[in-house]
Amino acid sequence: MFVKVALQYQSQVEITRDGLKVSGKSILDVMTLAAEQGTELTIIVTGPDAETAADALVDVVKRFIEEDDEENGT
Repeated sequence: MFVKVALQYQSQVEITRDGLKVSGKSILDVMTLAAEQGTELTIIVTGPDAETAADALVDVVKRFIEEDDEENGT
């Protein structure tokens, strides 16, 4: 879902984890991060619609966390 939303914007989207930087618009790149629950990621959005894109991506992450919390009863 993250990549699907990122692709809707012109801005460049990057995700970093422990010094590894990947494209947030590539499902294969995002999967290489192997980010498990609790992993700290940094999302960097630059470009003409960066603020709108960043807001949308934060919403995706928040929804994912909320759904995970509901599944785990927390």
